[in-house]
Amino acid sequence: MKPPPLPREEVSVGNWMLYQLLFAIPGVGLIASIVLAVSEGAHPTVKNFARAQLIWVGVLMVLAAGAGLMVVSFAFLAAMNAKKSTGLPWEPVSRAELPAYRVYSVTKEGERLVASLVVDASLSDEQLLEITRAQIEEHHPVAAAVLFFHSGIDKVNENFDVAGVWWGPPEREGEERQIYDYASYEFELRRPE
Repeated sequence: MKPPPLPREEVSVGNWMLYQLLFAIPGVGLIASIVLAVSEGAHPTVKNFARAQLIWVGVLMVLAAGAGLMVVSFAFLAAMNAKKSTGLPWEPVSRAELPAYRVYSVTKEGERLVASLVVDASLSDEQLLEITRAQIEEHHPVAAAVLFFHSGIDKVNENFDVAGVWWGPPEREGEERQIYDYASYEFELRRPE
């Protein structure tokens, strides 16, 4: 029969403070934790504390690696999305610079975008074309687009009263339309007579 182990002396508060200070020093604390966790002569309580420190270091390293991987993944996806080319022959439209407008209805008939929008009747042709480009970008890819601009919601079910914009491959006699060859596409803006 084995004699019961002799009680060991308790670790003092001062020693615990020194161990915590030692473990808090980057690099040194990790080495000290490893040494104390495997040391035969270390107090059992200190040994368990060192093991607990190592477990926390491992858990935090896994969490940090996971968070770092997520940040890198999101940054990569954002960069890829920013570089993703729509193939449209214009620079992306700045939404902040667009005049105010309201989308009343948007449908995609096959590959054609058809939209009715409510705008200020005093908008210039260029402003209406910018709004058209923004709608095409938002609903891309489309083979063609037709947008009707109205001065009020009460005018939407009637023919356009501000303008109509058509965007698509040009119709040329003797030539086949080149769908999705955006460089050849043309805008046609018509105002009511």
